[in-house]
Amino acid sequence: MMKSPDPDYSKYVIGEPTIKCRSNKWVYLFLTLNLVTAIITLLIILTSLLPRTVTLGISIEKTMPCESNWIWYHGKCYHFSDTRETWTNSQKICLSQNASLALIDSEVELNFLNRFKGIDNHWIGLRWSSDNNGWTWTNGTLHTNKLFSIESASANSDKSECVFLNHEGVKSENGKHEKKWICRRRSFFAINMQNPEVWRAG
Repeated sequence: MMKSPDPDYSKYVIGEPTIKCRSNKWVYLFLTLNLVTAIITLLIILTSLLPRTVTLGISIEKTMPCESNWIWYHGKCYHFSDTRETWTNSQKICLSQNASLALIDSEVELNFLNRFKGIDNHWIGLRWSSDNNGWTWTNGTLHTNKLFSIESASANSDKSECVFLNHEGVKSENGKHEKKWICRRRSFFAINMQNPEVWRAG
């Protein structure tokens, strides 16, 4: 019985796949290292672009546009009080925080204030001028009825010299009554745009 010829193993290359696997391993390692390096570089660049520390000139540093008990909305900070004061005392408290009783510039802002104040009455920065020139904001500008009209909440309209928000609209009353209030000021970011010296990179 004839034996079948031995297979020709010379056509099978044994070492070549091992060499290719080792070569691919180094390629993958090289690509992984490059990817990690690129990610780290990108994170460093993004971190350098983030807002730095804000200095207010009174040794208080902030990294947010408003304090934690203020609300940031459309570039301004708002504080809704939990306690009640007269209109004059409310304004003094706002001034002590580099703010003022809230001014209202648009219907959007008015809706925002009404939504966040809840059912309580809140003083805003509007009162009858001492020279009887009309309703005047705390920044000295005159109020027009284009945005809202003011209704007296008192039977004696002569004593209704200060304005507040309530669930029925915008009312006026004697400023000696104690109510909650709303402070408003520009955010730290907005201040920085107006006065670069206020914003200092940490």
